[in-house]
Amino acid sequence: MPLVSTPPPASPRRRGWVGPVVVLAGALAVYAGVWLLPRWLRPAPARGTLSVFKVDADAQLSPVGEAGTLPAGSRVAFSIRVSADASVLLVALEAPARATLLSPITGPARRIHPGAAAVLPERWTLSKDPGRERFLAVLCNTPLPSATVVKAAERALQAAGGDPARIQTLDLGCPEAWATLERT
Repeated sequence: MPLVSTPPPASPRRRGWVGPVVVLAGALAVYAGVWLLPRWLRPAPARGTLSVFKVDADAQLSPVGEAGTLPAGSRVAFSIRVSADASVLLVALEAPARATLLSPITGPARRIHPGAAAVLPERWTLSKDPGRERFLAVLCNTPLPSATVVKAAERALQAAGGDPARIQTLDLGCPEAWATLERT
């Protein structure tokens, strides 16, 4: 009877790498699911632009450019364009250290949706004194109480020595949109 040679069994070393690789791949999948996936799925905070309009005698709106100039006592309106749904509060900051809530006058923050610019319904008359005024729209995913925003604006004005031009942020954890206007 002839001798038949059979191949030797595979060495355990060759098969020993498969198990750890499978475990490592599983660990990486769990890591991605727990830490990375929520970051990718979380909605981005809203970014926005705030525009100022002069309201004429016929209630027509004409845009005022960034750092525009208007006569003191002029009536103004505002529009906001956002990149994602946001609750919006509008505050006026003027020297010396004065913060005023402009919108909403009463009730919760107004919800603005992305797309076309939303013109706020309120119309405001600028102060009769010449000077610079900055307007700030706070854009939050969840609405903040208006008193919180006004108090933060007052604190920021105090820290800036009463000069609204020196304020960079209210540091509320929400995106902000700014507009500046010079009253003559």
